[in-house]
Amino acid sequence: MKGSELHLVEPDGSNDHVVWTTPPVQGASYTVSGPAWRPDGTEIAFASDHEEALSPYETDIYGIRPDGKALRKLTNGPTRTRQLTFAKGAVQVTVSNPTYDSGPYWIIVLGGEVQMDVIPGGSTRTYTFRDVADLGDVRQPVVVTDGRVRFFGTASADVKPGQTVDAGSIMLAGGTPLGAQEPFWRSDASRVGYNSPLCSLESIAAVPSPGWSYEPLVATDAFFGTCHGEWGPPAAASDLLLVDSSRGDGFVDVLRPSEHATTKPAPVATFRGFYAPDVHWVPDGSGFYILSQSDLVSPMQIFLYTFATGLTEQISDVSLGYDTIRRFSVSPDGRRIAFERTDDPFELMATRTDLWIMDRDGSNLRLLATGGRHPTWNPTRP
Repeated sequence: MKGSELHLVEPDGSNDHVVWTTPPVQGASYTVSGPAWRPDGTEIAFASDHEEALSPYETDIYGIRPDGKALRKLTNGPTRTRQLTFAKGAVQVTVSNPTYDSGPYWIIVLGGEVQMDVIPGGSTRTYTFRDVADLGDVRQPVVVTDGRVRFFGTASADVKPGQTVDAGSIMLAGGTPLGAQEPFWRSDASRVGYNSPLCSLESIAAVPSPGWSYEPLVATDAFFGTCHGEWGPPAAASDLLLVDSSRGDGFVDVLRPSEHATTKPAPVATFRGFYAPDVHWVPDGSGFYILSQSDLVSPMQIFLYTFATGLTEQISDVSLGYDTIRRFSVSPDGRRIAFERTDDPFELMATRTDLWIMDRDGSNLRLLATGGRHPTWNPTRP
């Protein structure tokens, strides 16, 4: 990925080309992130914010074929283009502002057009949305955003063609980021998991019904602080690898629960660092790779943990400065690793980010793509 573009590139660096890019909008800049190949190689899931003004979420999960065709929206779908073909109704919502901040605010109902307004502190206003797509027998949520956080509650409407439906009310208090990011597939391709900005892991059917629908991948309360995850390979299809960053003592735990687990199991292994931004199974299920630090001042490195022995081995060898690793992907035969090399592990002030590739033992290190981010390996290609 490069900014607003989803790219494909061969492992030798050749045939680097754009698969899809966010639609151009004057005065706006959108990004794509977190690509993940479907296990049979027929589709790529990714996160994008290009419909943030039309969705309850800032970023949603999309899917697209490797040839750049058949774009579809998994979370809060379908895409706006498809919504325009649905029958239409009207939605009414009341917004109250108990704060001193008058905005402006953007009011969004799923399936409708966004409305912007200045809402004085202490006031209450009612808004009517016409031509809202009826996405079926589902509740279509309403959110309000000030461009930083989203305010929501129980406001939602079951849209009826030709009728006006009351969605209830929203209070502009207790706003929070809302979104779906970092998708990952179940090995049988039946579901797509993803992370929210507040570290709750959720999943959605690979072919979801229109509208707002999801289910927790694991119990949110029990797994607070688990911000990264991946479903197991076919040999451990219902198993998960989750990174638990909630300790706050300079260490993170790796957990191996089953999907829908309601209690947090004992950690499989513990690593240094206050967070671990990426974790992936060894393709044969014998262990996992994780980004961690040998000490709290060193750059992120890729480590291999083997279940049978309980041993940890450092795979990568990068230095300080530009050479710190943020994300990586393992080839399906386990022989090579592509990774993101950057000068800022937190992505806030990065001035240089490139994709590199190396053999499983850390040898044969070479540049793959300048300016690339978020590598993901086609599971049907060695």
